[in-house]
Amino acid sequence: MSDYLESAGVDMPAERLNKVVAYLEERGNAKISDLAADLRVSESTIRRDLDILVREGRIQRTHGGAIWIRHSSSYEHVYSEKMLIRIDQKRRIGACCAQLVQDGDTLFLDSGTTTFQIAKAIAAKKNLTVFTYDLAIATMVSFDPSTTVVITGGVKREDYNVVVGSLAEDLISSIRVNLLFLSADAIDPEFGVSNTTLPEASIKSKLCASAGRIILAADSSKYGKVAMVKVCGLERLDCIVTDSDLDPLLYSQMARRVKDFRIV
Repeated sequence: MSDYLESAGVDMPAERLNKVVAYLEERGNAKISDLAADLRVSESTIRRDLDILVREGRIQRTHGGAIWIRHSSSYEHVYSEKMLIRIDQKRRIGACCAQLVQDGDTLFLDSGTTTFQIAKAIAAKKNLTVFTYDLAIATMVSFDPSTTVVITGGVKREDYNVVVGSLAEDLISSIRVNLLFLSADAIDPEFGVSNTTLPEASIKSKLCASAGRIILAADSSKYGKVAMVKVCGLERLDCIVTDSDLDPLLYSQMARRVKDFRIV
């Protein structure tokens, strides 16, 4: 079906958007080609529809498709799904955060696919001491040989590539690092930084007490949301790094509380 026929009312845009949402809600994710075939429209039309739904915060784009955002505060994507979401934005955030790291620094990389991009961006730096409980960061990033990578102990969370529990928390409580690159499932101007699960939220809270400087690294899709467990208030943060898709109103609300606010 041509774009002309589509715009002429064969399938009204609002109706089509609802069909896209229903398709994604039922299946969790979809390729552009599958959506186009199912709705009998062109792939360019589907791309425009997905762009609208991203701006509305209803879906997240992946390479060649989209993922439905489940709005429950207790929902969390598995690691393989997170790796595909907003990868370009996460790479830009990683490159910006790398500028804050100097040779010889001691730092903690929180778990997550954004901090994974930070790890890749700092891999060539010298004489770092990198602590993490993220197994992907520890095993998949080729750091310079002069860097020491320390993995906390703990119990592995299947499908999430992290270790959690009292062993991890005991180690974190016993160290002091120059920098913490903190990730988050949700950030709200009033509620602050929050996470979907109790075990990781507990670790993140202890991380905040062990760091000289706290840098929140999270893409713009995490803002304006509240997850189940509070990690810390915005006043605890020394710096925020996010991407340019951040809503301007949210930026103005948070920039008053966190002076070092970097948009990439």
